[in-house]
Amino acid sequence: MKGSEIYIHLKMESYLAEWVYCHFGNPVRLLKDGVESNLLKRMISELPEGAVPDTERDGNVKVAIPYYKEKDPRVFNYLSQRAKEMLVESFESLFKVNMFSELSSLNNINCSKTTVIYAYCEKHNISSEHWETIRQKYYRYLQ
Repeated sequence: MKGSEIYIHLKMESYLAEWVYCHFGNPVRLLKDGVESNLLKRMISELPEGAVPDTERDGNVKVAIPYYKEKDPRVFNYLSQRAKEMLVESFESLFKVNMFSELSSLNNINCSKTTVIYAYCEKHNISSEHWETIRQKYYRYLQ
């Protein structure tokens, strides 16, 4: 799906922003028929009267609005705050599935969890400063 040069801006935790950019590009280009693209397609609307257009100050992740046959991004380029939260939650869910599938498959190797989590962060362009966050998320996901 060809993306436009019209963007929405999402606010998310920095480890998640790094992971999203690693997997979807910078700016983010959503996968055709992916969950996030379908969610955006359903929730995007025209800018309501009195609303202010989205700016980079509104978030730390820039998402290109794809061209949808029935919704041209030059007209349909507004996403409500709750719809933005839904999109961030969807990315968070993708992250958790990826993290769990990759880290749990390494449970029985002869390496420390610390080394495994640092390697996961490197692979997905997540800054090492987020190591503890990833560790906590992984252990919470196990429970």
